[in-house]
Amino acid sequence: SSQKLRFISIIILIIIISLTFTHHKLHPKLTETTSQTEVFNESLELFAWLSENVDGRKTRVFDQSTYVNIRDGSIAKQNLILALGPKYTGIQFLTSWVTSIYPTEIYLKAENKNLFNKTVDKLSEDEIVFYMEKFNAKYIITSEKILKGKVSSSAKFKKRYETTHFSIFELLGYEPSWTESDNKIRYKTDFKTDKITIKINNQYEDNNSTIKIAQHPYWKANILELNKEIKLKKNQYGLMSLSLPKGDYTLSLEFWAKLRYYEKIEIIIA
Repeated sequence: SSQKLRFISIIILIIIISLTFTHHKLHPKLTETTSQTEVFNESLELFAWLSENVDGRKTRVFDQSTYVNIRDGSIAKQNLILALGPKYTGIQFLTSWVTSIYPTEIYLKAENKNLFNKTVDKLSEDEIVFYMEKFNAKYIITSEKILKGKVSSSAKFKKRYETTHFSIFELLGYEPSWTESDNKIRYKTDFKTDKITIKINNQYEDNNSTIKIAQHPYWKANILELNKEIKLKKNQYGLMSLSLPKGDYTLSLEFWAKLRYYEKIEIIIA
């Protein structure tokens, strides 16, 4: 009788497994890998164009992700391949979807036809220009027709490249800059993984300035020649805000996450 009970249990288990796979089988489109999607090759071509034509040392690119922006029923609407842009091009891409980018998510969220804290249909031409300059993006990639229509009809933009799903527009008349000040400064920037070095020539005392990098409490700013720390604040756009003293010097911005981590460990041990 125990064997009979075991046999019945096995049959029931097989039926349950069979029903589970029958009712929960994924649609073939949802099991595609990136290389199988229709946007893969055109994305690689787009990355190649950006690599050849955009200097990532000077500017960023804003990309309107296809995620929930394309509604043509294709897998492209759920594809996040543009997230690979920085790896393929060495250029900083500006966008956000699903998760937040601290602390600038409110302006960079680009899913569901949102952009710069508004729905795309309510954005004016001047607002698009303002935020691109504010975040130092001379180029914008569009993936849906409303945003594409706004920039293509504007005299301030020029279309530089186009594929089936994407168009790249250049913001005309904007000279890329990583800084913005009440009074003009001269500077030269060197980017590394967790450190930014800026050679500054500033002729004004207490020159209120913005560095177009997302501020985080772990960033520390120092004038190397004076071994003097400069206080960093977060402005309304989530970017670094600081007051620059007069003079020629090297401003070092360093991300101290490791030290903070070690401090927490020491406190726990103590």
